[in-house]
Order: sequence, then C-alpha cells, then structure tokens
Amino acid sequence: YRLSSRTALTLVITLLLSASPEILAAYNQSSSGVELRANLSNRVAAWPPLQPLVELYHKNAWLSPERFNGEPAAKDDNSPPPSSVPRIKYELHIEGMGCEGCANRLRQHLISQPGVKHVKVFFSEKRLEMWTPSGLGALSFSENNIQEMVAALDKKYSVKLVAMYSSAEVSK
Repeated sequence: YRLSSRTALTLVITLLLSASPEILAAYNQSSSGVELRANLSNRVAAWPPLQPLVELYHKNAWLSPERFNGEPAAKDDNSPPPSSVPRIKYELHIEGMGCEGCANRLRQHLISQPGVKHVKVFFSEKRLEMWTPSGLGALSFSENNIQEMVAALDKKYSVKLVAMYSSAEVSK
C-alpha cells in the first residue's frame, strides 16, 4: 500500500474540514494573535482525533501553549483588551446563531461598526462581549442601538443586553 499524492491531499482536506469549526471558534473568541495561538493550541490539544498524539508527545510539550508564546495560555478572565484607554464592556445574550460561521459573521459585522474596538463571540454559550472606548467624545450604545446594529446584519438574531461595565469596574 502506497500513499499517493491524491490520497495525501484528500487526507489533508478531510482533516482541515473536520477541524474548521474548532478553528473558527478559536478565532471568534480571540482578540489578538497571541491569544488566538494559545486558544488554537488548547483546542488542538483537546481535539479527540489527536488525543493519542497529544498523550504521546505531552512529555515533550509538543502541543502546549508554551511552545507558541513562552508562557501558559491565559484563561478568559474577562479582562479588557490591553490598552491605556478606558473601555466599556457590553455583555450580550444572543439568539439565532446557527453555527460558528454565523458567530463569525456577527463578530465581523460588529467590529466594523464605528466606536466598537473589540468583540468576542461565544457560540456555545450564546454570549457576546463587545468593548468600546469610554470618556469624552466616545460613543455609548443602548440596548436599542445594539439591537439595530445586529438587525442590520440579519433579523433572525435577537440580542439582549445582560450587563455593562467600565474597565475600572472589571479590574476590581
């Protein structure tokens, strides 16, 4: 039995397609390249088809986050994106997302809106976090503003504002 180039290509495409939901979820929940690499490495290490490899190479830290950024992966501690600018965090509950692709579409739409600096979408939790600058001249969003922004993308999504914090309140 020989591994032909066609078989190898089919195998690579199959693996990429089966991993794509996890890759998209990692992207949707990351705000920076370092966070994305750590998030991806954690998801790859937890992916069931790779468990035998993870166990085999775990001794050498082959798939550990330290391999990518020199430090353990940061947990999602709800801290604001790194910035000296004070920020407002909006926690939203969202209904109507059917897949990670919908979550990514929603994330891209919101991040393109004026005043929105950072968005994380947690598809499995039906939760969204959105960060905007605060202070003089900064835009502040009401629940109606956010609902209108989301409805402009697709009316199948329903959004409810759960909480709103300033970065000073979150860091306490």
